[in-house]
Amino acid sequence: LSQDDYRFINFTISDGLSQSSVSTIIQDELKTLWVGTQDGLNRFDGNSFEVFNPENTKEIESGYVLCSHKDKEGTLWFGTSKGLLSYSPFFDKFETHKKEGPPIQIKDITEDEKGFLWLVSAERGLLRFDKKQKKFKSYQSLVPSLQTIKAECFGKNKILVSTEDKGVYLCNTEKKSTRSISVSKEKIKVNVIKKTKQEKIFLGTNKGLFLLNKSTGEIKNVF
Repeated sequence: LSQDDYRFINFTISDGLSQSSVSTIIQDELKTLWVGTQDGLNRFDGNSFEVFNPENTKEIESGYVLCSHKDKEGTLWFGTSKGLLSYSPFFDKFETHKKEGPPIQIKDITEDEKGFLWLVSAERGLLRFDKKQKKFKSYQSLVPSLQTIKAECFGKNKILVSTEDKGVYLCNTEKKSTRSISVSKEKIKVNVIKKTKQEKIFLGTNKGLFLLNKSTGEIKNVF
């Protein structure tokens, strides 16, 4: 393919984007793009942006959007600086879900086989959210850190969790067992977790790119 086959368009504040620092992008079931920024959630139809924030949408309590996830039913979930925000594209409805106590800054969202959402937070550790009961449950005993960064569910009852201060943990949520993952006796910090269609788990870390062996829990350096 020649260079002429690709065209890039840069969308900025002058095009209607609420803020230039984009933290997450996700597409809903209606093929509409949602762009999360530090100052609002932007719905993009391919031509223009519609901005949603606490000033114009009472159901939104924070305009600082950090992450996003589309569940098996097509509902969009956004992690914000003040809790968990859901959006139904079918009913065009937002709802903020909050846990008792101080606000939760949610940095990543993943979903297990049973439909539970697993949330990593900057100050409250690992949490599970029951979408039917709309209730949070703390799993700090499973991951002994309040400063969680990334998570990815895979297989049956398994979740990989990266923390800011204590490395990476491979957890079995049913058996409530946890093992720490390290490389050359050093704790690694995982910035990106990518699960492929073949169920391979790649880890982008501060020590390079690694591949997780799901059976043994070991990781090997790819580059």
